[in-house]
Amino acid sequence: MSSANFSKGELKLKSFDYDGTKYRAADAVELLKKIEDTIAATEDKITDYNHQIHYYFARLADAQGMSEEFERRYDDFAFFDKNYEEAQKLYVDMTENTRFIFQTLPFADIEARLQDVKRREGELKKKLATLMALPGSKDELDDPLLTSLDTYINRDLIYFNVDHYNEDNLQILFNAISAYKKLLDDQHFAKKKHYLNFMLTLEEGKGQKKELS
Repeated sequence: MSSANFSKGELKLKSFDYDGTKYRAADAVELLKKIEDTIAATEDKITDYNHQIHYYFARLADAQGMSEEFERRYDDFAFFDKNYEEAQKLYVDMTENTRFIFQTLPFADIEARLQDVKRREGELKKKLATLMALPGSKDELDDPLLTSLDTYINRDLIYFNVDHYNEDNLQILFNAISAYKKLLDDQHFAKKKHYLNFMLTLEEGKGQKKELS
């Protein structure tokens, strides 16, 4: 429930508690603005700390003759991390928009909802293929799953025909959605670990003089 609901009179409460303090419903808008300002200030602090950390390790890398390697690893993780939240949203959308398959619905409703799923599939197929092409991404996927994912990416599957679902094709769809989430999380973790391990190496090598070429 948002604080704005109180000020609009949508919730018939004279007062409410937030963070151990009692507020009147009329104070909800002011409180919401205060919370938003606090969030913005916190995000600014986090951004500033991140810049300081990056500068610190960039100096260590320069002192140890590893500036290019540091920037390469940073750019690799930063690019993936920047797009990670949006990529997660695709998984959430696909999951939410296929829940109806487990419900009893009129055939016309099923067809209409599946058309919406089909419209979203292009993005999922593209991003899934991109993830699968990354080094090491397939290491933990067995052959049946790899075959299933290849089928999903390269074929236009029919999930419902007249009055019944195609269970085999639905399984391929669910395999793809699940594998996308796993590959996305695994790659994000791997890239972050790769970057942090290099930072640890720089910290351990602190004080060493840059090698002369």
